[in-house]
Amino acid sequence: MKKYSVVLILIFVMLTVGCVGRKRPDDIELIKNLLGQLSYALNQKDFVLLDSLYYGEKAEKDSLLSKLTDDVNSLGEIRNLGFGGKRIEIYGNEAFVNFTLVVEKVDDSKIQKFELPMEFSLVKKGDRWKVVGHRFLKLQ
Repeated sequence: MKKYSVVLILIFVMLTVGCVGRKRPDDIELIKNLLGQLSYALNQKDFVLLDSLYYGEKAEKDSLLSKLTDDVNSLGEIRNLGFGGKRIEIYGNEAFVNFTLVVEKVDDSKIQKFELPMEFSLVKKGDRWKVVGHRFLKLQ
C-alpha cells in the first residue's frame, strides 16, 4: 500500500512540475510578432495574411481591411513601411498599440521618409492577438 502511495505521489509531483514549468507566451512578444506580421503583409500586399491578423465577422473585417489599405494607398507610392516607437498597453484581453508608422515613399523619383502616429486596437483570442481596429492619430 505504501509503495502505491509513493508512486502516486511521485506521479502527481511530476505532472505538477511539468505543468508549472511551461511558460505562458509573453503577451508583449506576441503583440510585437503580430506587428511584424502586419508590417510584412502591408509591404508585400499579402491580403490573405492581413486578413488572418484581423478579428471579426467577414463583413466587419473586409471593412477594416479596406479602410487600412485605402489609408495606406492614400499616402502614395510606398517603397517601405514599418512600425517605430511602439507603446503597448494591455488591459486583460484587450490591448492598444500606439506607434509611429514609418513610411518611405517615392515622390518625383526621390525617396522621402515620413512618420505618422497611429494606433491599433487588439483583442486576445486564445493565445493569439488580433486587430479589431486602427486609426491615425493627430500630429501634435
